[in-house]
Amino acid sequence: MKHERWLQKYWRPMMAIVYMAIIVFDFIIFPISWSLVQVYGVGEVAIQWSPLTLLSGGVFHAAMGAVLGVAAWSRGQEKIQRLKTEYEEGTDDGQ
Repeated sequence: MKHERWLQKYWRPMMAIVYMAIIVFDFIIFPISWSLVQVYGVGEVAIQWSPLTLLSGGVFHAAMGAVLGVAAWSRGQEKIQRLKTEYEEGTDDGQ
C-alpha cells in the first residue's frame, strides 16, 4: 500500500469543513451580526441580510455539492478497490 501525504489524504474532510463554515457564517453569524449592527447603529433593522452564497442563483452551492459528491463517490470507489485487492491477495485479517 502506498503512503499518502496528509493533504492528499485529508483534502476531502477539509473541503467539507470549509463548506460547513461558509454556510454557518453566511446563514447564521453574518445575518445576526448585520441585524445587531443596524439595531445598535440606527435603532432598527432597515436592510435584511442577503446571503452571499445565494447570489447568481446559488451556483456556489451546486458547485460545492458536485465537488463533495464526486469526492465522496471516488473515495468510496477507492475503498472498494482496496478491499478487493486485499481480498484477492489474501491479506485480509478479518476472515
